[in-house]
Formats: sequence, structure tokens, C-alpha cells
Amino acid sequence: MDACYLGDDYYVIPDNLYPGNVQAVVYNESIAEKYNIEIPEEYEDTLQFFEELLINAEKSGFPGCPSSRGDGFGIAIPDVNMECFGDSISAAYGVLPDMSSDYIIEDIYETDEFYNYCLKIREWMDKGYLDPDSFSEGRPVLDDLINEKIFCVLSSGAFSSPSRTLSGNKLSYIMKNEPEITGDNVKGQSLAITSFCRNPEKCMEFINLLYTDENLSRLINHGIEGVHYIKKSDHIIELPAGVNPGEAGYGSAMVSIGDSSMNYLYVPDTEDDFENMHNFSSEKAGMSIAFGYSFDAQSVAARVAAVTQVINKYRPGLLCGLVDVENVYPEFIDELKKAGIDDIIAENQRQLDAWLENNGKKSE
Repeated sequence: MDACYLGDDYYVIPDNLYPGNVQAVVYNESIAEKYNIEIPEEYEDTLQFFEELLINAEKSGFPGCPSSRGDGFGIAIPDVNMECFGDSISAAYGVLPDMSSDYIIEDIYETDEFYNYCLKIREWMDKGYLDPDSFSEGRPVLDDLINEKIFCVLSSGAFSSPSRTLSGNKLSYIMKNEPEITGDNVKGQSLAITSFCRNPEKCMEFINLLYTDENLSRLINHGIEGVHYIKKSDHIIELPAGVNPGEAGYGSAMVSIGDSSMNYLYVPDTEDDFENMHNFSSEKAGMSIAFGYSFDAQSVAARVAAVTQVINKYRPGLLCGLVDVENVYPEFIDELKKAGIDDIIAENQRQLDAWLENNGKKSE
């Protein structure tokens, strides 16, 4: 709950109560088994590992995808653990590039890590390793993984169980880092009552029920037993025979609404995975040094709007390998500066320093 305050005001209710987040390579295990694609158990360099998978998959006729498609995906650079202060979609506020030890906010787009990542994605696209429709609207990457249109994707999330079966296809992953908890993990997946709601008290009653009534929570998350799922044990379910996630209308997402410990897991998960989920986000997870701090962007709202427009213009093409990075990237950085990203970062740094001082934390 500490992550959901802005000053003394409480704004949103955490929807993800197990917010440990890791970077991972997610792949379709059915494809790997069918075409004998070797999957190492661990790796040191994420980009190198992902490239090896892409090369092997391309030989079998399957492309990969660099991330979620279109301009809606957040900024995530392999092997860089960032705190984005609640703006992981555009990162317009600046970021802490090393959220475990660094108090200095930077423009992630101006770093070598972002530039080199864009170059690598462009190289993969030119070599035919990536889905040429990476920028297409309306094609969720999870659906394409399940439907065997792509083989693998770079992703991040709360991967607390070893695999997940959807529509007869097993999706597996290999994690790079230990789980981390940031304010973004919490605020980015949360519930809130709008300021123009006509009956906020009744809405709050419903939210309370969602977190305390297991029957309501399971109905919202999984649908109706026998229609949308079949119980295998007390907490484990599967889809009815012949029903895929799109037809069921429930259970296709890798997240749940409310208290996840009251909901079901899908085979091949086991009863033990509830404990794994808890350990993943508590005992194992590290926490951002800025956890609990929220940036109030009101004083630089016009600049945030201008910077976000620039990011929406350039970033999708750069992160989908669709533009000449060496020519387009300098234009991107120049327009970010003209739009005022340095002013936003300066204000964010000022507020963070004040928060650190008020909370007895040292800023270096």
C-alpha cells in the first residue's frame, strides 16, 4: 500500500498482491519439442541468448517478437532493472537505471543500453528473425505464442511457476534475474474509483468483496465452473475439452484481479505453486530503493504531454526494428530535449531528494 500514496493522499488499491517481477524469455514449449529446439537452462547475456533462440527457431520457420506489439508496451531493456516512478509505459519521468543502488534519475532513451538494444532489434529484423508484423495492432503477443505464430518473446512479469498451459500449448520461460519489486509493479496494476463516480461508496463495497469473497473473485477471474473451467483439485483448474482461452473469455491473462491466493491456478500448476507465488514476491524479491515514492507531475504536465508525444512517435519503430536506428535515433533524442524531458527529470529528482530526506534515506 505504501506505493499507492501521492503525498498524504491514497490514490489506488494494489491489484497485484504478489508484485515480484523478473525479466525472462518466454517460449512455446510445444514448438521446441516438435522441432528439437534446444533450450539452455540458464544464460548470462539476455540478448545473446534470445538471438540463439531466434536463429534456431527461424530455421524451423518460426519468428520471434521483441516485446508486446505496438506503442502500448512499456520500456524494458534486457538486463537493466529500472524504477520508472509509475510511468513504465512511456518512461517520460526519467528512471533509476539501477533501482537497487542508484538515486540519480536519468533519461533512459539517452543511454547506451537503449541505443544498443534498438540496434540489435533492427539487426534481427533485417535478418528475418522477428515477426514482420511486430508493429501490427490488435494481435496480442500471448495469443500468437499460444497459436504457434511466433516462438519466443522477451518479457517481464511475475513468473513464479515453471510453466503454464493454455489451449493445449505449454508456454515456458527462463528467468535471468531474481525478482524485484518496484512502485511500477504495484501502481501499474491497480484498482481505483474515478473522481466522477456517482456512487463511490458502493464501488468501494464491491472492491472489498472482490478481495474477501472467494466466490465472487473466482467468478470474475475464471467464469462459471463446468462452462469456462473444470476443477482438477481444490485450487487447480483447466479449460473444458475443445475450449481455447479466447472462446472461454476467462483465464487467458497471466494476472488476476483481487487477492490471487483466493483464485485458481491452471494445470500444470500444482497446489504448491500458491506457496511459490508468495515466496517469489516476498522472501526472494528485492525492492527498489525508491519504493513508496511517487512523482507529482502536475507542475510539468505540459512538458510531460509534449515528451510523451515524441516518445509515441519514435519509440515503437525503434523497438520493433522498423527504422534505421543510426539516422532516426538522433532525431528522437533531439526532439525529447526540445520537448522538455530534462526539465521533467530535474523536477522528479528534486522531489525524490526531498522524499529521501524526509524518510531518512541518503541521496548520493
